[in-house]
Amino acid sequence: MIRDRNCYTLLVLNQEWTKKDMDGHCRVCMGSESLRDMFNKEQLPKDELSIAEMLSDCVNAEISPDDNFSKKICSSCILDTQIAIRLKRRYEKNNQSIKLKQEILENDEFINSLECEDWTLIERDPKSSDGSSPASSSSLSMLDAHQHNR
Repeated sequence: MIRDRNCYTLLVLNQEWTKKDMDGHCRVCMGSESLRDMFNKEQLPKDELSIAEMLSDCVNAEISPDDNFSKKICSSCILDTQIAIRLKRRYEKNNQSIKLKQEILENDEFINSLECEDWTLIERDPKSSDGSSPASSSSLSMLDAHQHNR
């Protein structure tokens, strides 16, 4: 038995494989020990992804039971896949949180910059040029005041 996966891979690539040979090897590392069906969802909780779905999500490749590749995965690669999917999910969750915090900080900076400026309210002409009808004859606009100060 060859334990070095790289050496084993070289030996396997030099052989002519049949579909039966492929199913006798792990789709990820090409090992042949402790193989399981990666599409089997029987022992998983209702909403849990199959190992094939997790692997597909991690490597960003379609893995289908109808393709011509092995449907088996070894226990070592299952563990690696589960670790990788947890890492990916944690990154995605925290990345969303970080983006939200950045947006809040940017909004706070904008609000602070507005608070630091001198504002003068100006009266708007009831017959404004933009065609809008003011609520009253002496409508005030913060935007107009801000533009007036610049």
